[in-house]
Amino acid sequence: MTELVTFAADLIAQQTGLVEPDGDRLVAILPPSLAETLGLEETVTLAASPGDGDVSIAYGSRALERMVQLATARPPLSAVRLVKIPTVSVSAVEKAAAAFELRNAIFSITSIRPIRAERLIVHALVMLDGDERRQMLVTTVLSRKTLSPLLGFEYLSPYQLESDEASAPLPEDEASALLSAAEAASWGRAEAFVASVRERMHHRKTRDRDRIRRYFAELAEELDGRAQRHKLEADAVASKRVAIERDQQAKLDALEQRYMIKAELRPIAALRVNAPAWSVELDVKRRKSRRDITLEYDSFTRSLVPARCEGCGGPAARPAACDDAVHLLCERCVPEVSGRFVCPRCRKR
Repeated sequence: MTELVTFAADLIAQQTGLVEPDGDRLVAILPPSLAETLGLEETVTLAASPGDGDVSIAYGSRALERMVQLATARPPLSAVRLVKIPTVSVSAVEKAAAAFELRNAIFSITSIRPIRAERLIVHALVMLDGDERRQMLVTTVLSRKTLSPLLGFEYLSPYQLESDEASAPLPEDEASALLSAAEAASWGRAEAFVASVRERMHHRKTRDRDRIRRYFAELAEELDGRAQRHKLEADAVASKRVAIERDQQAKLDALEQRYMIKAELRPIAALRVNAPAWSVELDVKRRKSRRDITLEYDSFTRSLVPARCEGCGGPAARPAACDDAVHLLCERCVPEVSGRFVCPRCRKR
C-alpha cells in the first residue's frame, strides 16, 4: 500500500471502521458518523490513483483534506513515566494533608500510601485576531483522577522522563473529557494575555475613533463657514451635513469591525505522565453525616492536588461539604458556608 492508503486505513480503523487492503486500493465500510464527516458513502473504495468507481485520496483531493482535518482535530497523545525525583517522606505528606482546608467540616487522616498517578500535560496555542495577530503558547497540567490543574508540574525536565510503552490507551470518552477540561484550564491560564491584548486594542481604537470624530467635526465646521461666507441655501447645507454624518458613521462602523477580536485555542500536543504520588484518605464529618474521601499528593510539586467539585466539576482548593451526603463543593458553587445551603449535586440526584 502507498503511504496515503496506509494513512487512510489507519484513520478509518481508529474510527471503528472496517478496512480491506487491495493492492494500492482500500475497500472500507465506514460508520455513519464518519461517512458524514468525510462526505463519503458508507461503503467506499479509496485509491491514490483512482480508477472507475474509486474515490481519490491523492494529494489535494477533498477526501484526503477532510481526513487530515479529522486526524489533526485532536493533538497527538504520548505516554511517559516520571523518574529520578527526590523521595518524599510520609511526614511531609501528612503535614500537607493536615493543612487541607475544609471550610465547614472536620476530618481525620486515616491512611497515607504511595501510588502511581497519571498527569496530562497539554500544550495549546492561543490565537487572537484583531487589528493584528497575536499568539501565545499555554501549558496546562491536569490530574487524570480529579481533572484539577497542577501548577508547577510543567517545569519537570525532559531528562526525568522515559517512554512508557506498557501504558494502555485512554478510553475515547475519558480522553475527550480530559482534553475538554484542559482546554477550559488553558483559557484560564491565558486570561492575563488576552486581557493585555484587549487593553492595547482598546487604546488604539479610542485613538482612531477620536481622530475620525475630529476630522468630521472639522468638515462640519468648514461647511458652516462656507455657508456663512457664500450664503449657501439651507437645503444644500443640510444635505451636505447629512452626507458628512453618514460618512462618519460608516468610518466608525468599519473601525468597530477592524478592532473586533476573535479568540481561538488549539491544543497542539499532549503527554500522559505516569508519576509518583501519594493517596491520602480522610474521614470527613459534617453535622451528623460522615464520608471517606481520597485526595492525591503530588510528589513532584510536593503539594495536594485540588479536590474535584462534585457540583460543577471544577477544582475545589477550599471545598465546603454539604449536610446530607458530604459532597465537596467549590467556592463558586458555595460562596458562603454560614447556615444551610442547597447542594447542587444532591439537587441533581
